[in-house]
Amino acid sequence: KATLVLDNYFERKVLKHSMASIFVTQTMKDDYSKKYPFLKEKTFVLYWGYDEESFENIEPYKTSTVETIIHAGNIFDYQNPVNFWKLVKQKITSGQKLKIKFIGSVSPAIRKEIIHAGLEEYTEYAGFLSYKELITQLINAKYLLVCASEPRHVPGKLFEYLRTGRPIIAFGDDNKEVSEILKTSNAGMIFNYKENGSSFFDLSDNFKTNLDSIKQFDRKVIAKKLSEIIHGEINSRPF
Repeated sequence: KATLVLDNYFERKVLKHSMASIFVTQTMKDDYSKKYPFLKEKTFVLYWGYDEESFENIEPYKTSTVETIIHAGNIFDYQNPVNFWKLVKQKITSGQKLKIKFIGSVSPAIRKEIIHAGLEEYTEYAGFLSYKELITQLINAKYLLVCASEPRHVPGKLFEYLRTGRPIIAFGDDNKEVSEILKTSNAGMIFNYKENGSSFFDLSDNFKTNLDSIKQFDRKVIAKKLSEIIHGEINSRPF
């Protein structure tokens, strides 16, 4: 309890005396503005974004006889869409040629559930790849899987996913922000962890990512906004 009191004290002190406060999600900005009303006039949201230059000279998606579902980045025990794994196995059993590929680290509970669902022979653990190879892999996936941890979490990889233009299936309980981003860009759907996401596959051909709408997430655009925030706050501060 004493540690929490100290944390709140220093948090408030730092935010109170800051020229500006920048958050990486709108939901987090709203939570902090509610907790500290004095922040409302000096808070901004800058998403993690993606690097547009990394997508130059990358060959576009190529159709394949096997449809790959890729999850990129770390996936932890608490990000386990159990019923989704079961659905994937059902689709494979019914004749659809699907495979799952994990790029990055995969927690023990996820690996165990993959085995339990009967997906071991249809799953590849690619480990960590170079950024260029990662982008190439994402572009050549049939579907992209992203798992959020809580309502304020907007996974960083979501923005690379958006830029690829591939259909995105997301899981995250009550994550309205990811839902809104996917809806606005027409990139995919999000489900709660208890759901299996079956309607995503029924509608996946309808998802044509609006690339113009996601250009706001280019890191050059975000860096320009950061520069404007810094210079604006410095110029408006009395000395």
